[in-house]
Amino acid sequence: MDLQVERLSQGERIAAGSALALFVCMFLGWFNFGFATSSAWDSLHYASPVLAIAIAATLAIAFLKAGGRSLGDVPDGTAIFVLGCAAVALILFRLIDPVSAGEASPFGGGGEGGGSAEPGLFLGLIAAAGIAAGGYLATEGRALDRLRGLFEGGGAMPPSAPPPPPPPSHAPPVGAPPVRREGVSMPAAAPAPAPASAPAPAPAPAAAPAARCAHCGAPTEQSDRFCGACGRPVVSP
Repeated sequence: MDLQVERLSQGERIAAGSALALFVCMFLGWFNFGFATSSAWDSLHYASPVLAIAIAATLAIAFLKAGGRSLGDVPDGTAIFVLGCAAVALILFRLIDPVSAGEASPFGGGGEGGGSAEPGLFLGLIAAAGIAAGGYLATEGRALDRLRGLFEGGGAMPPSAPPPPPPPSHAPPVGAPPVRREGVSMPAAAPAPAPASAPAPAPAPAAAPAARCAHCGAPTEQSDRFCGACGRPVVSP
């Protein structure tokens, strides 16, 4: 399998590194009972399996993502966040209510007084918080919204509905009278301006006056060279 760390997001890298750190811290001393120091494997009888599951699941998700494997519908970042929060809650509970010597001993021996916290307990708490923070970053800050959608809607959040179409326009036609609605007069749209009138035709030129003979006054045509009445030459005006 071709493993590439570049395929992991920043949150998944933080979660995987914190899971490895928590695995190492569980071998350190978590409680000191005066006569012996107990690790997480020895003292946390019911909590250590939960921590081991959180470590294994986080590393498995990171291993599959680095190998290019698809997890299908498994919400990987949300699962890491939930497991990290569970590990933090268990460690905080044991920090507030320390394990007694009788609980730490697999045979029930020892005193009943609570043991004092050792550095391994605080380092394990920091590592568990790193798993939760890495899972939260892997979901890009939407881990709480996804959990709320799973509990409220019983599944994935439905997509947002498309916006409703705009209402149809009821503008009155051009030139319509004002519309009165509940005593309010709604002015109608202004009528369109009338087209400009065509220019008036130019007046016809006046007819030229008829030509007459200069000698006898008889009417002549422009093509006549001699008067038809007196026979004299026609003089042009």
